[in-house]
Amino acid sequence: NKIYLNNEFSDKQKEATLIHEVLHGIERMYSIDSLDEYTVTRLGNALYTVLIDNNLEIVKKEREVKR
Repeated sequence: NKIYLNNEFSDKQKEATLIHEVLHGIERMYSIDSLDEYTVTRLGNALYTVLIDNNLEIVKKEREVKR
């Protein structure tokens, strides 16, 4: 599965969206049916805040191209 992020979003919006979508993935993977969109949004915002407040960065590692 892939998560596509809108290039028009700011970096902060992309990071928050990534966390939100990862939470949806966890929800599906572990058959957690009790999470509504409001709860996923709140959890995503909380997790994003923890990461930012603790200077933890979300970075995308570029894949090394083998020749």
